[in-house]
Amino acid sequence: MTGIADFYMTKHAASRALDMLVTIEEIQTALVSPEVTYGQSNYGDCASIRQAGSIALALKGKMVMSVLYRKTEAWSREDIAWAIQQAGDAA
Repeated sequence: MTGIADFYMTKHAASRALDMLVTIEEIQTALVSPEVTYGQSNYGDCASIRQAGSIALALKGKMVMSVLYRKTEAWSREDIAWAIQQAGDAA
């Protein structure tokens, strides 16, 4: 069974989680029991999004690349800039 210990976060993802006041329980739920999971080619090969509650996690394999609000209307300028950069890097 996959658990939270099977994943790791980038410095960016950890910083976003702290900025957004996301709890470890919210992250764990999104990782191991997501409500919605889908592929996301904007972030390169093997990228996926896992959503639960009010958050979304962008992953590449077992690496959590970013923590985002689930609804893009709540995204900050930093979230938008990060998504644009990732889309450019994947091209």
